[in-house]
Amino acid sequence: MEIVDDSTILVDPSDVEQITDAMRLFLTQPALATALREKGLASAAQFSWERTARETIAVYERVLAEKRSAVG
Repeated sequence: MEIVDDSTILVDPSDVEQITDAMRLFLTQPALATALREKGLASAAQFSWERTARETIAVYERVLAEKRSAVG
């Protein structure tokens, strides 16, 4: 089990002991579980397909502009 930041705990999905430890942690520390859930939801809210599309288009536009300026 690895605590990555203040909103994420990672476990090896093939390690039953790590999964058990993480579940036990959440069951015995409900305040931690609540805090991680709230922070995780806030973090997830920063991502959307619309934002991903906008950022991807911006990268393509920047690359095309650089290519055009290098050619012309």
